[in-house]
Amino acid sequence: MAGIAHLIVATTVLGYVAMSLKAMAVGKEPRDPTDWRTVLAAMVQGGGAGIYGDFLFGEQSRMGNSTLETLSGPFFSDFSNFMKLYNNTRDLTLGTADAPKGKTFEMNLLQEARRELPFGNLFYTRAALDYLVFYRLQEMMNPGYLRRYELGIQQNQGQKFWLSPGWNPYQAMRQ
Repeated sequence: MAGIAHLIVATTVLGYVAMSLKAMAVGKEPRDPTDWRTVLAAMVQGGGAGIYGDFLFGEQSRMGNSTLETLSGPFFSDFSNFMKLYNNTRDLTLGTADAPKGKTFEMNLLQEARRELPFGNLFYTRAALDYLVFYRLQEMMNPGYLRRYELGIQQNQGQKFWLSPGWNPYQAMRQ
């Protein structure tokens, strides 16, 4: 019993370290370790809760997939996302009542491209692509998005960015 308790504590601590390093890599401050939500997230991150923890603490997995999509594997969740995108494109083209609004469609298309980009999930390429490409595109398609995103992270997770998503490397190079 003591070994199991030690394993849970150790994976939770290591999960918090991993969360903190990932947050700092994308320009955020680490989450407050005294907040119970942070402890639960650290348990999930450390592997203490696994896939089950994703659904225990939320309705969907961290990747936005349903329980069935996650249990079926990556092919089925990617295929499901592709079919949603196909149906939205069809509905938008035909002008049906179910068609998503133009901005919503564009944002969904951008998010799908971001998910499917080769090597896009590596922490260093993700951060570079976010600051160089995706944050700029999101702000262009939806002005004020980055400010709202940053405020949402501060309110929901209690984290601040040490490098704001609104920081534009292209403007910084001109100065």
